[in-house]
Amino acid sequence: MNILIAPMHRSGKNGGPAPARNLCGSTFGVNPGEYGDSTRLLSLHDTSLPWEILETAHSLFQKKGFERTSIADICSRLEIKPFEFYNHFDSLDEVLEILWAR
Repeated sequence: MNILIAPMHRSGKNGGPAPARNLCGSTFGVNPGEYGDSTRLLSLHDTSLPWEILETAHSLFQKKGFERTSIADICSRLEIKPFEFYNHFDSLDEVLEILWAR
């Protein structure tokens, strides 16, 4: 199943950012121009990847500790490329902050 995500910028007299949309229980909002003007086609698997990254990181942090866990470890366990990690998170510190806030 695929979900079409349209650019989140209104045109015409009601111009400006469109409101964030709820997708699979998560709210997504995009700043105008941040990802270009094209629409994005996402599969449900793509929207679950951030949660899989968080769960895998949590497991590795418990097993190896934060200091000994790398982005490469997480990517290897999930069989993804590092750019896929960086599509969702800026750093391993950000992942830790999100897990800590849970």
